[in-house]
Amino acid sequence: KCCKYLMFAFNFVFWLCGLALLIVGIIFVTSSNSILKGLPVDINQFQSAAYILLVVGGIAFIVGLFGCCGAVRESKICLYIFSIFVVIILIAELVGAIMAIVYKDSLLSEIEKGFAKVASEYDPAVETEKAAIESFYTTQQLFKCCGGNNATDYDGGKIQIALMASSNKTNYPDTCCGEFKAEDKKVCMTLKDNAKIKTVPSCAEALFNTWKHYAVVIGIVGVSVVLVEIAGVVIACMLIRNMDYEHVA
Repeated sequence: KCCKYLMFAFNFVFWLCGLALLIVGIIFVTSSNSILKGLPVDINQFQSAAYILLVVGGIAFIVGLFGCCGAVRESKICLYIFSIFVVIILIAELVGAIMAIVYKDSLLSEIEKGFAKVASEYDPAVETEKAAIESFYTTQQLFKCCGGNNATDYDGGKIQIALMASSNKTNYPDTCCGEFKAEDKKVCMTLKDNAKIKTVPSCAEALFNTWKHYAVVIGIVGVSVVLVEIAGVVIACMLIRNMDYEHVA
């Protein structure tokens, strides 16, 4: 009976962990899709890790039913299925974690190059490129950043030429200088390579730092899930062993 109650408690925690994985996976997929929409950035490998989290989180809900069913009906088959799937989930989580670590540096490099390409090469007069520029402006405003590497990505580019030809005659878009007040913002936008614009971080760095914050959350959730999964397999094995003893007796 003690093992049964432990099994119920474990499955409740297991469902919570599955929900946590689903939420984290959804955050990664939706944020990357919305922030990088239309930009020349390939994040397929990184998104694959996020999709693994989504799949694992969904499977965790279903697998929990086998654990409960096995405990209530004292079914060794259900408990065996439960244990096998928990091990598979554990392996999938490890694969997702390894993918995120392996592709971390290449993702940062890809984001830097993609953002820098928009700032230096894209033309606001071209309709398809204008959409990507607007998306990048939104990213700059959201993360209080400028350019892929820094503001100099705009120097000599078509965006800067268009800005200089406008009535405001600025070197940099206002989204690069959103954190400054009136006069400081004007200096930041107007003077090329000025002291104000130099203090604004690159968008690749700002975006990656935000994702690193989520990575800490994923790490904590991941370790918790692994411990719960190991505990679940141990409890399932104890239940199966008790059933064998009762059958012999």
